[in-house]
Amino acid sequence: MKSRLVFSLLFWLETSRVQNGMAPIIARITVNGKRSNISLQRKVDVARWSKSRSKATGSSQESIKLNRFLDQFQINIYETFDKLVKEKAHISPQSIKSRYLGQDSQEYSLLDLVEYHNEKMIISLK
Repeated sequence: MKSRLVFSLLFWLETSRVQNGMAPIIARITVNGKRSNISLQRKVDVARWSKSRSKATGSSQESIKLNRFLDQFQINIYETFDKLVKEKAHISPQSIKSRYLGQDSQEYSLLDLVEYHNEKMIISLK
């Protein structure tokens, strides 16, 4: 029986670290109630942030660039999630974050290890 994955992505401001009216933007990945945060290394004026839309408001060049960055980040996270699903890998917020950041390590199944062993041992068995 397949279990259903509940996946979401949310952008929010770290209001506890506001400096000069600017707050850092954080992305929160949630899978089945477990969370992982990624700092986007971007700051936005608190007055120009829409909490309901999770985007910058206004039509300034700065807001447009930031919203494009957030859209592209969202696309990349969803693509990363889709790749993990297709690979039938373990899916958690940390695994999505690690894959996105390029920090994940190759995981091998038991079948992969048996095939590797057989390939290496065929030489000594002949």
